Amino acid sequence: MKFAPVAPVAPVALVALLLAGPAAASPQAEVAAALDAFMASVNTSNADAFTAAVDPRAMIQVQQFQPDGSSALRVFPASDFAARLRSRTGKSTVDERLIDPQILVTRDFAHVWTPYSVDIDGKRLHCGVNSFSFIKTAGKWLVTNLTWTADPQGCPK
Repeated sequence: MKFAPVAPVAPVALVALLLAGPAAASPQAEVAAALDAFMASVNTSNADAFTAAVDPRAMIQVQQFQPDGSSALRVFPASDFAARLRSRTGKSTVDERLIDPQILVTRDFAHVWTPYSVDIDGKRLHCGVNSFSFIKTAGKWLVTNLTWTADPQGCPK
């Protein structure tokens, strides 16, 4: 039985392939992972994980829609939300679900826009839209701003 000679380029290609290692995650995948960690911290009321997922200067804005059609805006530091998470631990089951997040990235800045629903102890509280801003700092994507709408009547049937 005769074998064809191996082309001299094959060993070079094999070495290059072995040295290349695993491909780096795309920026969108990195942001998606940071978003997943953030949401896990909210759903488990883990204030320490929440604090690790946000920039210390992060702010939160909530546009709360009222049954009469009016709305009210609340603005507060993310550290206040972390304190709420600490006080909520073990009191209720939170299930906030993101629906088809749209992730946009340019260099070290990312934005995520996503409809969501939130249930507390199995009961629908409200739905709305989350708008996240992320900045990559020291190799880690952190939430710098979170704005959401809260609409008790805005949930799909």
